[in-house]
Amino acid sequence: MSDTRFGLLSGAAWGIAVSLLISGLGRVRPSPATLLLYTPVGAVVGFAVVVALRRVCLNGALRIAAVSLCSLLAAAAAFGLVQSLVPLAALILAGHTRPDFLFGVLIAPIYWLWGLVATGLVIPLWPLSALNHWWLGRLRTRASHAS
Repeated sequence: MSDTRFGLLSGAAWGIAVSLLISGLGRVRPSPATLLLYTPVGAVVGFAVVVALRRVCLNGALRIAAVSLCSLLAAAAAFGLVQSLVPLAALILAGHTRPDFLFGVLIAPIYWLWGLVATGLVIPLWPLSALNHWWLGRLRTRASHAS
């Protein structure tokens, strides 16, 4: 499997995980709308991370740890941005034209980052992200040896 396809599948899996986290770690069934929103967003974020890191050498534990933390935080900010854009689009479609809604768009990624760190979710998610990047590095190495 190429690293690009892995990035898409991995991102989609992260999107499903975000849907589950939003629904209270399984206490509430995630709504189909949540799954439909965050799964493709996760796939796009996963693809973007793969493309952005194509030239980054993922050898070494410290480098993988740093890259995985940065990509985890960037992905959290992207999910927050998307979560804020959906209600904004609904308000615009409903006829609201006031620009003060932009504040909500700008602040939502910060809330997501704060929530990830303040709740301690970064502790279990960071190693999962590192494992994800390690696997991506292995796929990239295999692909370069095969060609």
